[in-house]
Amino acid sequence: MSEIGMTNFTDTNCGVRIEDSEHLEALNMPNLKNFYISHPRSTLPNITIRLVSQSFCVTVQEMSNFMSSDYYETGNNFGTNFRPISDNLYLENQKVCEIRNFSISNFDECCERIIGNVVIKNGDEQYVHKLKNVSWVYGSIYITYTNLEVIDFLDNLEYVVRSTDIVDIIVEHNKKLVNAKFPNLKKAGEIYFFDNENLVIDPNLCFGVMNGLNVTEVRGIRFEDDNCDNIVTKLLDEFLHFPSAIHIAKYYDWIGITKFCATAQEMSNFMSSDYYEMGKFYDFQFLFSFR
Repeated sequence: MSEIGMTNFTDTNCGVRIEDSEHLEALNMPNLKNFYISHPRSTLPNITIRLVSQSFCVTVQEMSNFMSSDYYETGNNFGTNFRPISDNLYLENQKVCEIRNFSISNFDECCERIIGNVVIKNGDEQYVHKLKNVSWVYGSIYITYTNLEVIDFLDNLEYVVRSTDIVDIIVEHNKKLVNAKFPNLKKAGEIYFFDNENLVIDPNLCFGVMNGLNVTEVRGIRFEDDNCDNIVTKLLDEFLHFPSAIHIAKYYDWIGITKFCATAQEMSNFMSSDYYEMGKFYDFQFLFSFR
């Protein structure tokens, strides 16, 4: 079987698992776009595809349907064979451009969805404004060895979709960078900041980057070799922009707080909601008490 061919498959509250199909080259499920959950505590559905043909592809339409659903869980679910392909020049009235050797100086500003990796390097600083209309990247974004002080040219970026084992957004070796903003980013995988010396001197900058994200789902943000989640714990952050969860942390030496309390009313409000996910309480020596 070379394709699934379920063209009338439109909605599901279950995951879809396809594996050990060495001849499978396509899904052909263009109308599957409604992922939902039957109970607030249900596991989010996803699509897992493994051990298929080396030429297996999903279309931009299919991947866009999956990723734009609030109830679809992203992950490394397409194996190393995931390669999005363009089946239309326009999708949802947005121009789709397939670019295999990205050059921002030659980039068409009308492109709103890019298939391929976006690479910003030294000498490209004067052209970054061309990315202001980009909303989807089916690939990764690399911002490396530039003299940029602020990343503020991806304000319309909403989704970054890439293949397995590749970080979605990599920001590295930008010595002058002091801030990064992705204010409309909804879904991505990992975001990695490395060797941007002015961006990591002050742990508060981790807040700045986190606050610049409007993420509904992101699997990890890393600064140097540390997870941003761990860095933020040093600042006694009460939440980390992951929906419906409160994270309470303590770092004794940095802020010197020895006692922290929540009221019984506050904890009752949190826990009694069907849509509240119990957060993480860091440091097992940290006494969480009520008053």
